[in-house]
Amino acid sequence: MDAQEYYESLLAQGYTPEDSTKYTQEHYPDFGKQSTPAVPEPVAPAPMSIPAPGEMPAPGVAMQDSVISGDIHQNITTINNMSPVAVSKPSPMWRILNGISGIILALVVLFLASSVKSDYDQAAAFLDAFGFDLTDDLESTLSTISLMWLIVMIAAVGLIGASISQFLNKPWAAKALLAANGALLILLFITGYLEYSFVLELDEDISLFETNGLFLSYCTGICFVTFALFAFLGRSKNPPVQLQN
Repeated sequence: MDAQEYYESLLAQGYTPEDSTKYTQEHYPDFGKQSTPAVPEPVAPAPMSIPAPGEMPAPGVAMQDSVISGDIHQNITTINNMSPVAVSKPSPMWRILNGISGIILALVVLFLASSVKSDYDQAAAFLDAFGFDLTDDLESTLSTISLMWLIVMIAAVGLIGASISQFLNKPWAAKALLAANGALLILLFITGYLEYSFVLELDEDISLFETNGLFLSYCTGICFVTFALFAFLGRSKNPPVQLQN
């Protein structure tokens, strides 16, 4: 770009002839020696920084920036004019039902487990007191079944705690209840199978599903499905907040 072209570019940007000549002479000292062509003075030029040669903005950049700024302003205005839609919370009825049902189940299991464990302890003491010779396997089986019923009682206490958490509306309450119920179900099933094996050693005719442990495991399994259904119905959906004009 020579001096004349630079001078004309400044005029095209709105500079006065005097300012254009001044700025051009700063970059082209020999420019002032020739006469400056008369150019009509533009109206009210906006103050701008002095551009250096070779750093002229590309055509259309200013217009593009203006369009982008306008779009951003329009989007901000639109967002400010929007209001959030209220999202209704799920009913606490299902959590309360889960809590009450869990406590009832745990108390029933705790009472029956305590009674059955006491029966096994008394049977072992009776056989030993009256001089019945117990084989090591039979004595070990009685001790193991008694211990399993003790563990079932401890699991029932844990189920009570998980059931109480339902009333506190904790985010982990439903999972804790299902986990405690599942653990209790597995323990009862194992205990029922040990009882079945013990009865077979005594040459008694009994079905696997007639033992105390298996009977309680049925009830616990039904409650597990019920708890899962109630937890699903009372879950916190947390949908995204919708915006409307």
